Formats: sequence, C-alpha cells, structure tokens
Amino acid sequence: LTSTGAGSPPAFEALPGGGKVLQVVSNHVNTASSQSMSADTPVSISNLNASITCASTGSKVRIDIVWNGEVGNVATEDVMMGMHRGTTLIGQAPGASSRGVGMTSISAGYQTEQGSSADFASYSYIDSPGSTSELTYHAMIVSWVFASTIYNNRTVADGDNQAYERLTSTIILTELSAATTQVNGS
Repeated sequence: LTSTGAGSPPAFEALPGGGKVLQVVSNHVNTASSQSMSADTPVSISNLNASITCASTGSKVRIDIVWNGEVGNVATEDVMMGMHRGTTLIGQAPGASSRGVGMTSISAGYQTEQGSSADFASYSYIDSPGSTSELTYHAMIVSWVFASTIYNNRTVADGDNQAYERLTSTIILTELSAATTQVNGS
C-alpha cells in the first residue's frame, strides 16, 4: 500500500514473486485397513498417498499428512512417521549412530491401553523434487524396535461401540513456485 498524496486513494503495489500456489492435490482416506510392519523397515501406509506433476523443475511441493489409527503390540514411543517420494525417504532427521530417525513420532491417544484409543500424527515438509515427471508421495511409518501391525483409521480392537473410534487420514500436496526453503535456519 503506497500513499499517492493527500486527498487521493492509496495505491496497491504488486506483491513480490515467489511462493505462489500453482496446484493442490489431495487424497482423503476414509476406509479402515490394517497392514504388517517389520522391525527396522520403513513402510508406506496403505492408500495414504497422492501424485502430482509439477509445472517446472524449480517448483517446490509442500506435503501435509494427517494419519489416524493405532499401532498394535508396540509402545508408540518406538514408532516414527515420515514420507517417501516414490521409494526415496525424504525429510528425515540425519542418521545418528544406531538411533531410530523420522520426521515425527505418534501422539498416543491413551498410552497404557492398546485397543480402543486411537493415535495420530500430523506433519508437513517442503520438498524440492527438481522434476516435471509425475511424483507420488506416500506417508511412511516405521518401528525401529519391534514388528507389529498398524491399524489405519481404526483402533486395534475395532469393537462396534462408541469406545472404538473410526477416523480418517489425509495427504495434501501443494505445488509452490519458487518458494524459499530454509534448513536449520539458513
């Protein structure tokens, strides 16, 4: 907003370029499922994926993921969430000796009970894929300690009453033009 002098209406200047939204793709999953998870092996979460074709190699892709469900037979503190672009893990913390790494941990619905209280994770990342080919992004889960079963959009026990929630999960891809991304503040 710029002043054009006394008695004149202000003038609006053009916004600086960069970071404009070019397209949005989403996948809202409302079906319940379960899948096996081996220890120490990242696995894509069934159906929680979306594909996008960027307009330019300079585009960025913002990935927003919300997962709901429950992990059976594993303490949730041993489970990490992340994402794949194709089969490549992206946005992970750097490897740290023999420590498990991920983008976020699961927030437990009720730590001492596994069966009727859903857990969730919500996380985002801005990727610089450098491609105009179709790219598929997947939500990822890993237990660095124990093999288990993950229950997507449902609880482990999945009883037919109000104590056993059914939920939904979502992945949203947003293509951004010439966005600025900082890693560790630089």
